[in-house]
Amino acid sequence: GILYSDEVLNLAKKIFQLSISGKCTSSDLALKVAKIMFTNEKDFAIAKFIAGRELSAKNYETSLEYYDGALLSTQDLKQKSEIYLSKAQLYAVVGNKLKSRDNARLSISSKKENPEAYKLIGNLYMSSYEECKGGQSRVNDRLIFIAAYNMYKKAGLGDKANQAKAQFPSMEEIFNENLEVGESLNTGCWINENVTLNKR
Repeated sequence: GILYSDEVLNLAKKIFQLSISGKCTSSDLALKVAKIMFTNEKDFAIAKFIAGRELSAKNYETSLEYYDGALLSTQDLKQKSEIYLSKAQLYAVVGNKLKSRDNARLSISSKKENPEAYKLIGNLYMSSYEECKGGQSRVNDRLIFIAAYNMYKKAGLGDKANQAKAQFPSMEEIFNENLEVGESLNTGCWINENVTLNKR
């Protein structure tokens, strides 16, 4: 990027501090000076600020760039976890479920206690029934709800887990397909997870 003179940088910092203390961080000026500052100094909080602003303006590409900038400017695992989760949420919004889950998993690997990331993956699974169902096997089509249930349990969300469980295959469906509760089966589709067959 461009290298700015010290005068410009100091001015940018002043303007940025004023916009923060005056709570006018939504101004275009605050965003412009934040970008000038980040060019010079890779600062986590500033990258996160810019990414958040670009996200609310639906500039998803730019937002991702600055989320990546934030990741590069910190070694703190809690901060990394937070940014991976933000990226996961952004990818969910634009409909890229695989990338959304990848980032949610990275968020979890940076911070084990992570109900938000597990909930996000659960939601991705729950909303994939229509696109994933093959229509050949009632049981196979409903395995994704077991995968969602597992995620909601890890998130500690009993109500959500129960909603998923209500969509499990019935005992009759399992019996009709010569399958047994307790068998390990793969969900297939983009989810591609092994789950233990269970009845609703």
